[in-house]
Amino acid sequence: MVSGRVFFAFLVVALAVGCNGNHCFSYQFECDSGQCVENDYRCDREDDCYDGSDEDGCSGTCYSYQFECKSGQCVSPSSSECDGTDDCYDGSDEDGCASAASLAVGLSVFFFILFCVVIPIAIVLIYCCVFGPSPTHPRW
Repeated sequence: MVSGRVFFAFLVVALAVGCNGNHCFSYQFECDSGQCVENDYRCDREDDCYDGSDEDGCSGTCYSYQFECKSGQCVSPSSSECDGTDDCYDGSDEDGCASAASLAVGLSVFFFILFCVVIPIAIVLIYCCVFGPSPTHPRW
């Protein structure tokens, strides 16, 4: 009966480990040092393993769902670009992005010119074309 319990315990341990010889779960990568890190951290251009082995043999490009910084760092998700927060260590995910303040100033100037210059001139021109010159102001 003892041998049956030992066999059952061995079977449970083997199934938990996955019979693949490592101690990491299927959603983890085993570093050369034996450390386990999430598969998502593999080839992200950041050393997540203490020994850096999670970056060994990587092609050097980011996954399609990641943004590649100028430094080569990969950040997730790709929507990190132009979100107002420096996700890259070098800040390159915000390079060339219009800030909210400059956008607000630009829109304010646009609407000022539109409502205070363009539309009033258009109204005067349309009025003059429809009704012609007035007797008090024969020519503008």
